[in-house]
Amino acid sequence: MLLALDTATRQSGLALLDDETLVAELNWTSNDSQTVELLPRLGQILAWHGLSPRDIDAVAVSLGPGSFTGLRVALSIAKGMAVAHGTPLLGVPTLDASALPFVSAGKLVCAVAPAGRGRVYWATYAATADESRPVTVSLGGWQG
Repeated sequence: MLLALDTATRQSGLALLDDETLVAELNWTSNDSQTVELLPRLGQILAWHGLSPRDIDAVAVSLGPGSFTGLRVALSIAKGMAVAHGTPLLGVPTLDASALPFVSAGKLVCAVAPAGRGRVYWATYAATADESRPVTVSLGGWQG
């Protein structure tokens, strides 16, 4: 069973996957309070399915860019599971995860996330027919 944790933005979420099958998903809008929200929701989603942290085979966690506190909370929980139970960790860049569903051969996708103070984080992606993952490409002379 894979546990996915995403607290990089105000749209926080948890998911449980068995192989490639989505078993459970819990999403919520956080008011930058993942510190008090994440553990109770993790306990809730595990309890719904009669699972304990020992039943988790791997943890995928968002790496950012995003909320500094939100990222630290999810990474701390993931690291705690790794240390306590030997659970393998997988880091997933937030912009990669945002772009992946939209990337298809011959299309350019730009993933954007708010960075605060009127700024944004962004990355561009493109894929060819024989690639299974997006490839970051440059926008050339663009300046921000």
